[in-house]
Amino acid sequence: MDDAGPIGYVVALPPECRTLIPRRSCRGDILELDRVHRIAVAGAGSDNATAAAEALIARGVRRLVSWGCAAALADGLRPGALVIPQAVIHADGARTSFATPWQSQLLACLQPVAPVCTGPIAECDGIVASAEAKRNLHRTTGAIAADMETGAVARAAQRCGLPSLTIRSIVDTVSVTIPRSAQAALDGDGEIVVSRLLLQLLRSPSEILPLLDLARAFRCAMQSLARVAAHLGPGLDRH
Repeated sequence: MDDAGPIGYVVALPPECRTLIPRRSCRGDILELDRVHRIAVAGAGSDNATAAAEALIARGVRRLVSWGCAAALADGLRPGALVIPQAVIHADGARTSFATPWQSQLLACLQPVAPVCTGPIAECDGIVASAEAKRNLHRTTGAIAADMETGAVARAAQRCGLPSLTIRSIVDTVSVTIPRSAQAALDGDGEIVVSRLLLQLLRSPSEILPLLDLARAFRCAMQSLARVAAHLGPGLDRH
């Protein structure tokens, strides 16, 4: 690809990390994907993503990828749909473009794998939980999807003059409202605390089926990311 150098992957959650490398991980880990490319398991949110991106840059990576799942903001995006946006709309309304030769060649490499959506992605400071909130964010930003880390990774790369992009797979569609039990069970790093979840489900057993649907959608998203990783390899250039 035109842009060269070791890649650092910022992922929020261990399951997202496992789509890149079949190894147990936890928040704060920096793993070697191979001899040059690395993964930082950040935890969810902008602050965690910033710290992870800066740690990767300090270890010599020359390109950054925000890798993981996203929420759909626009109709037509199903669980597992790939989003490689041309730009991120930051929470303050600023815009960072990802339209580089590196991204163009990546999209060409992915053509045999699956259709890819390239509309903008929105930075959010928390889970966009309801269908109404997703549609409102779509109306105000024009973004087709949202996540909590891409904006921070893009800013960290920009400060150091490095290229970046994001590869995301949709979990919840625009019409899905995240069950309250799942929201209440999350810790500060975006991981489910099982004891909290069980307690919430005892209080709201009607949420069991929506939660199972969400779990299936998450598995679908992880499978899509794993296919991308298998097709492209650590340097995102094997095809």
